[in-house]
Amino acid sequence: MAGAQRQEGPTVLVAIRPRAYNHAIGRAIGRLRPGWRVRVVEPRELREKLAATSPEVVLCSQPCCAGGGDPCWIEFYPRADSPEVELRVDGGDRSRGEVELQDLLSLLDRRVAARAG
Repeated sequence: MAGAQRQEGPTVLVAIRPRAYNHAIGRAIGRLRPGWRVRVVEPRELREKLAATSPEVVLCSQPCCAGGGDPCWIEFYPRADSPEVELRVDGGDRSRGEVELQDLLSLLDRRVAARAG
């Protein structure tokens, strides 16, 4: 269609510790959600990259450093001694349990849809 604008997908900023999780999860999200702009950054660079990218969702291993009305903030804490992770969404209560990649994608899908809706 001539003159039609391409609608871009959401931006998701990934800053998880340890580094191996950061890159693996970021790549997996990017492959499984090809319309999304997935940016993998080092956790120490999160504040700087947050301002530069204006993401809809942040998936990271640290408490929220964004102001109100900013991106959905998902704290993701993988545990080396267990298949469980700890999750906390937008500063709510923490939950602990086993999380498969599909569970994480489902959570991201819901949060992206809520932000768009």
